[in-house]
Amino acid sequence: MQRKVKIGLVLCTIVITCLVMARPNIGWFGLSFLIGESNSNIHFTVSSTADDRPILTFDRMTNYRKPALIGIVFYELVSANPETHRAVWMLVQDKPGGGYFASLTYGCLPPGYKETLAAKPLLAGHFYKMDGSDDIFEKIGPCQYEMISIDRYRNEMQNRLMRMPKYN
Repeated sequence: MQRKVKIGLVLCTIVITCLVMARPNIGWFGLSFLIGESNSNIHFTVSSTADDRPILTFDRMTNYRKPALIGIVFYELVSANPETHRAVWMLVQDKPGGGYFASLTYGCLPPGYKETLAAKPLLAGHFYKMDGSDDIFEKIGPCQYEMISIDRYRNEMQNRLMRMPKYN
């Protein structure tokens, strides 16, 4: 029995290694099941620059070190379903090896990335998230951003829908 387990672990290791080398995104996705990581494990806090741009500071466990990361997308959430969104800023790796930074300022390119969609202005009262994260933040006012839970976001969006006038 132990021999079968060892053989299974060796085969699994070989398959994941081959996937990582051949198709990095698929390989890291497969590896995430074994080590308990996923794309939604990117966690951050939010603060603001003096010129009203959010600064995302990644927690120690995240540190946004994703060797297979080839793009970064910021979304504005547009309905009670956080999967309904529109891109407000998009980046892709300019050269291999990019992808490690402890914080990211909206609209400022990190080393090794280029912009594919210019950063759009963020609006007060709107909600935003980054691809690969379940964390959501709201722009409250000038130079003010607040982290909110997914439940609070859904409740806020439902309340907004209920306050909208109904037309027949």
